[in-house]
Amino acid sequence: MSYLHSRLGGHEEPERVRDVQPRTAARTTREEPADGGFRKIRCRAEVTGLHAVNLVADITDAAALAPIVIVDLSLTARIDAVGLGALVSGARACRDAGSELRIVGANGMVAQALRFTGLSRALSTHATVEDALRGR
Repeated sequence: MSYLHSRLGGHEEPERVRDVQPRTAARTTREEPADGGFRKIRCRAEVTGLHAVNLVADITDAAALAPIVIVDLSLTARIDAVGLGALVSGARACRDAGSELRIVGANGMVAQALRFTGLSRALSTHATVEDALRGR
């Protein structure tokens, strides 16, 4: 059990998440709407040290193509300190590219990690993609 995991109550992954997304599917997928107004990156299963570099690269690529980059964490059951750092690095890359990073769908341990570290206030977090696009 990691330090962050133990500090956040040591909750197990919800059973429904394990059934939907196995641990081997812990990579990002990009969705690119036809209108070009935003790019959405959906993270799978977990965002940990092994996957953080890919997430930052995906965010950086998307920031060069669209004014709004949305990172969807709704399927993510686990995030560690390196994953949180990737979100911060992604936000910096977006700012440098003149775009904006918006986080959506964080729940469970991921939402707790964002609140515990203060990133829920520092990053633009939203419940849904629609809320993120409206800027709520």
